[in-house]
Amino acid sequence: MTWQVVFADQESIDNLRTVKTMAEQQGVVVYISTTQPRNNSDFTAAMSQALSTKAQKIRDAFGSDVIDIYDELATADYKIKDQYAVGNGLTKTDYIHINYAGHRYILTDSKPMVDRLLQQGVTGNASSEGIMFTATSLPAFASFTDTGNGNATITFTPAASDADTQGSITVRATNPGGIFSEVTFTYQVLVQGVLVEDAEQVDFKAQYNGNISAMRWNTFSYDDLIKEKAYAFDYDKAGRLTAARVCS
Repeated sequence: MTWQVVFADQESIDNLRTVKTMAEQQGVVVYISTTQPRNNSDFTAAMSQALSTKAQKIRDAFGSDVIDIYDELATADYKIKDQYAVGNGLTKTDYIHINYAGHRYILTDSKPMVDRLLQQGVTGNASSEGIMFTATSLPAFASFTDTGNGNATITFTPAASDADTQGSITVRATNPGGIFSEVTFTYQVLVQGVLVEDAEQVDFKAQYNGNISAMRWNTFSYDDLIKEKAYAFDYDKAGRLTAARVCS
C-alpha cells in the first residue's frame, strides 16, 4: 500500500477549527485530540515524524481545548510503544491500531483532563461569567426576568380565563462567546382557581355524597415558618366539579 498526504497540516487544522466553531455556535462544546503514532511497516521515518509534528500543531492551534494522547503512546522514534501496540510492535500484521491498554489510557488517564476542561469551559469562547438568558413563546400571563447574575426567573399569574391554557416555553442561556444551550418545557393551567390569602379563612362547604370538599396541609418556608395551604373544590347541583380554589 502506498501512503500519501491528502490534507496539508494547515488545511487539517482549518477543517478542525471550522467544525469546532460550527458546533460551538450550536451550543456544543468540542475538544480536539492529538494524533496518535503508527507502526506501519511502509511508513517512512518522515511520515512517522509528521504525526508528531501534527500533534504539536494541534496543541498550538487549540491550546487547553486539546486532549493530548500522543506523547504517552509514542516512542522516541515516533512508533507505538510496545505496551500499547496491537500484538507487539511490528511482529503482528496490525501496525495501525492501539490495543486495550492504549484505549484504557485514553479513557482513564485522559478523564481528569476532560473533567478539568469541562470545568474551565472552552478557552477564548466559553465563559461562566456574563451569561445572558432569553425566553420565547411566553404566554400573556407570564413574565421573564434575567437577574444578570447567572440566574433567571419566570413568573406565572394566570387569571380564571386562562384555565386549560397550555403551551411551551424555550429558555436560552448564552455566554459572551456566543455559545448557548436551550431547554424547552411545557406548561398547562389545569383548573380555574381563586387565590385566597389565608387558607384558615376559606369557607369549606361540606359534601355528603362522596365528593371531596377540601384538602389542607402544612408547609415549611425558607425561614422555617409553618404555612397552611389548601385546595377547596366547588361542585354543581349534579355533583360535578366546576372549580378548585387554591388557598394559601
